[in-house]
Amino acid sequence: MTENDETYFCERCGTQLNAVDDIQIGLCPSCQSIAKEKKTKEGSFTCEICGKQLHSMDEISQGICHTCKAAIIKKIL
Repeated sequence: MTENDETYFCERCGTQLNAVDDIQIGLCPSCQSIAKEKKTKEGSFTCEICGKQLHSMDEISQGICHTCKAAIIKKIL
């Protein structure tokens, strides 16, 4: 490694990323396979629970919108 090399980690689980494609996406292959991303006809992603269009990478990687995620967390706690 040279001085300019940076270390990248998966945004979801913290695993070190080595492949350029994984670094661009920000997720390790395992988390990419877990993320259930469904494309609609328009090419956008929708929440698996409520059907709302997803905008942020966090929402897309998890497959649910922030509102539904918050509701699930409230039910658990």
